[in-house]
Amino acid sequence: MKEELKEQIKSIEWYRQAAELTGFYCNTPVVSVSYEFGPPVIATYIKNKCEYFYPKKHLVRQAEEFLRKTKISRKTVDDYFVILEKFQKKLRAMFKKLDKVNFEKLGKQEVLSLLKEFDDLIYDYWETNWMCDKFDPEGHNMLKREIKESKLKLSKEEVGVLTQPIKLNFMEYSELDLYKLAKELQAKGLSDAKVLNYLKDYAKKYFYIENSWSIAKVLKEKDFLPLLKELIKKPLKELEKRIKEIETKEENMNNKVSRIIKKHNISKEMQNIFYMYRKLSELRDERKYYVLKSNHFYMLFAKRIAEIYNTELKLILKTLPRELLKIESTAEFRKELEKRDKYVLVVEEKEHYILSDKDARECINLIQEVFLEKHTEIKGYCASKGQVEGIVKVVCAYTHFSKFKEGDILVAPMTRPEYIPLMKKAKAIITDEGGLTSHAAIVSRELKKPCIVGTHVATRKLDDGDKVFVDANKGVVRKIK
Repeated sequence: MKEELKEQIKSIEWYRQAAELTGFYCNTPVVSVSYEFGPPVIATYIKNKCEYFYPKKHLVRQAEEFLRKTKISRKTVDDYFVILEKFQKKLRAMFKKLDKVNFEKLGKQEVLSLLKEFDDLIYDYWETNWMCDKFDPEGHNMLKREIKESKLKLSKEEVGVLTQPIKLNFMEYSELDLYKLAKELQAKGLSDAKVLNYLKDYAKKYFYIENSWSIAKVLKEKDFLPLLKELIKKPLKELEKRIKEIETKEENMNNKVSRIIKKHNISKEMQNIFYMYRKLSELRDERKYYVLKSNHFYMLFAKRIAEIYNTELKLILKTLPRELLKIESTAEFRKELEKRDKYVLVVEEKEHYILSDKDARECINLIQEVFLEKHTEIKGYCASKGQVEGIVKVVCAYTHFSKFKEGDILVAPMTRPEYIPLMKKAKAIITDEGGLTSHAAIVSRELKKPCIVGTHVATRKLDDGDKVFVDANKGVVRKIK
């Protein structure tokens, strides 16, 4: 490992993101982020457990600048989303193109050429798509500062409403479609085989919905059947109530926002700021759709390339997609991939490279040591108030879900849509990452569960079975001996 990198690791205050991830899906976004956040960016991989480290000062500086411009005019936010939609439109067109491709019949040059086209588009998309992450380290404090300076007296519930997404997300649309299908089928009394026929269009539309940064699978009609059968058994009024709740959500949220603005006579500048936070919350939900769909296609590429190079799929999934475009010796490349049980992706200003073996271990140990030294307490931001005692379960990946029981304290690097069943069971929610616009913050407020986000180190300092006192009002977690 270069001495210069060692000194950078020691001198920089880092912001960390972590999750169970597959390098092949994530490495292109990581490379792109360096040019958005500012180098260096360090991504560490131990099997599928990944941690990303960014220089915190770059994120905070860019967030402050965006907030300053938004305060003057919400056109700043709207212009940003216009740019983003241009890339999203290109991605949707690419998804349609790839849907028609028979990957099993692609030759080496065909698959590599198509991969380059797809990966270049993913790079461009992510290069512009990190605005909500920039607000994670200090966005909470920035908003508190702006509220204080404007002399507003808002409750936490009111702040929650003013910063929550208004637009329906793809998960809500999928729920709405399934509830409507259950309502349609309720009186028909059909056999499972006939119900499956009704699920064909639904499965085609939402086959990707259980994907994540680590998993890419194709759901079939039979995978949605158990949930649909449960819904069919519900009283008609219950189905209609939930359908109405989803269909009227946007109108109801807009009305709530308007009432709070009128009640407190909120200035135009503060309205612009709250608008920005709402839109950034929506961005998280929106980009999740593109992540899940993109990872489906990345997996199809990986499988075909593994076949062409007669290499195990698990090794291909440890690469940067761009590495596959310039393989000179398959045998040498395979040897390199076999070293990557632990590896580090370093993104500098003009280059990116992989550390493996001894260099990777040294880098991982050093950055962990530096990071943990700077975060001695388990302390974050109140996303949803409350105080509870309970038993910790640390859930860093889908494979950990089965251990979580009703009433446990959920501790996770961050939460995503697939965590919602656990969040409903949880007595409280604690995350390493996130701010007011994070998934954990938004969902916990809807569920009215105590939640602390942005602790940095909860998954490192807490273990399964620890008894803790969660004071979400103050953003503090304390172990009980």
